[in-house]
Amino acid sequence: MNDSPTPVTFTGDERIELDGCYVFRDGLAHRAKLSVASAVSYTAAPHLVYFDIAVPGSKKMTLGLGIPYDQATKICRHIGDWDCYLLDYDDCKNQLSRSVFEGAIVDTIAHEWTADEVYQISDFVPTTEIEAEVQKDLLKAAKLSLETDHV
Repeated sequence: MNDSPTPVTFTGDERIELDGCYVFRDGLAHRAKLSVASAVSYTAAPHLVYFDIAVPGSKKMTLGLGIPYDQATKICRHIGDWDCYLLDYDDCKNQLSRSVFEGAIVDTIAHEWTADEVYQISDFVPTTEIEAEVQKDLLKAAKLSLETDHV
């Protein structure tokens, strides 16, 4: 690994601003500003997809990240697969939550869980990997919700 910094040049005027992004640190989610651009570096991977990540008001959580183009295209391929999985996951979560909560809930952590709801989710017997994942995530959300105590 090269210990000394390598110069980088940002190319083009196109910059994509992304909304709803977070930086995770010490178990906390911080709202972040994220933009994506093209960059040229003088490294072994000269063409980069550059991510500019900043948490407003924090210098410690400001970072620029360059991903080589071949690796970025690898990400794109996986995103298609993840999209299909997430659609199935959300469908399963909505079906399970409708049966337990008498309607789908959007924010499972903000929801004020009852002991009966936690029992119903715990008692659910998953038959697929996605159902098992949804059950695990709902139980985790219930635990977090109960810990916050909704003061």
